[in-house]
Amino acid sequence: MLDATRSEMIAAETCAFSNQTENPVGAPHNADMKTEEIAAPKDSQMASHGESAAALKTPDTALTEVVGRLMEDKKADNLRTGTVTQYGSCIELFIKITGITDVRDVTQTAVSAFRDGLRRISNSYGKSLADKDLTYNQLLQKATGLPQDRVGLSATTVNRHLDHIRQVHDKADSEGIVLPHKINTSKLRLKERKRDRDKRAVFRADELEKVFQHTLWTGSVSAARRHETGSVITKDGQYWCPLIASVTGARLEEIAALTVSDIRIEDCIPHFSFDENEIRDVKTEASRRRVPVHSALIDAGFLNYVEDIKRRKSVAVFPDLAPGTGTTSKYGKRLGYNWRKSLYHALDGNPRELCFHSIRHFVNKTIRDMHDVPRLVRLNIVGQEATDTNDRVYAKETELPVMQNVIERLPVCWK
Repeated sequence: MLDATRSEMIAAETCAFSNQTENPVGAPHNADMKTEEIAAPKDSQMASHGESAAALKTPDTALTEVVGRLMEDKKADNLRTGTVTQYGSCIELFIKITGITDVRDVTQTAVSAFRDGLRRISNSYGKSLADKDLTYNQLLQKATGLPQDRVGLSATTVNRHLDHIRQVHDKADSEGIVLPHKINTSKLRLKERKRDRDKRAVFRADELEKVFQHTLWTGSVSAARRHETGSVITKDGQYWCPLIASVTGARLEEIAALTVSDIRIEDCIPHFSFDENEIRDVKTEASRRRVPVHSALIDAGFLNYVEDIKRRKSVAVFPDLAPGTGTTSKYGKRLGYNWRKSLYHALDGNPRELCFHSIRHFVNKTIRDMHDVPRLVRLNIVGQEATDTNDRVYAKETELPVMQNVIERLPVCWK
């Protein structure tokens, strides 16, 4: 617009000068010529305005396009890749269940139908890549005949999907897309049966001791028959992961997907580097941390095991836990069967429903009970975000020697 106005002014000056030259003062003024010369810049101004308007077209309203733009925002916010992809998977499932493909057609009724649809499919949906190729009717058919406890996604998962739908809807609204329908996902959220603190039981030290006395750690018939007493101890991912968890408090996937470059030594202190690597990302920014290797792990031969893995040219520390092709499983999933069976045998059926994450709670609680250990040090060890702004923004990472002192005070629950 400024350029057009400037052109108009120049044209007017040129026209005036031309008139003065060709028509002396007092001579008749050529009105037609003046009108024509001034009109041209106005046409240019209109064209420039039209080009600007064309550049500000309404964004694509297809759900897949809106969620794609939202996912780019999430990536820019450094949200971990696994979490970002959940938005795309949610919209794929929403389209599959409701048939709606345009964000402007999303209604409260449609979101409610989506919520109900999530409660009618197998709770293992998404574990196999083949699920993406199935129609909603085929998913319902697949769920037919399954035990009741295997039908319906969990309340936590359903509520997460509802949150994703709301965020996609909000994204479209923020872009100026006119949305004729309002949605309120808070009215559709499912009530969870347990409080967060009760969702997973916490291991006690005596329970961990019983588990580590199981044949998987004390001797079995063979690697394939680990629950029968024998003299073979197979030191692989199934052996090491629970031991490492009990003296670090690390998450299952953080341990299972370690690479050989994640085992480091600095100032003579061997430590784990829990960070993004070739085979996994991190859960949160606070998950990026270093944790010293407990001396009991070194005595058990862990560092020697890592050196042997390096000689085999393996990237993963636990190649036996690598997920199979054609699945969406992660490294930690391969631990499942033998770990659960160990708990069942060692704990008389595991009535408290302890799981791998229960070890993390055990370590967190044990350090919390060390009253001389600052809260920030504990959070740095287990990889949790500090809630205090001062700690979150200004505090430095806890030094390895300080962490090592705390780690060495954790109880060793195996012989």
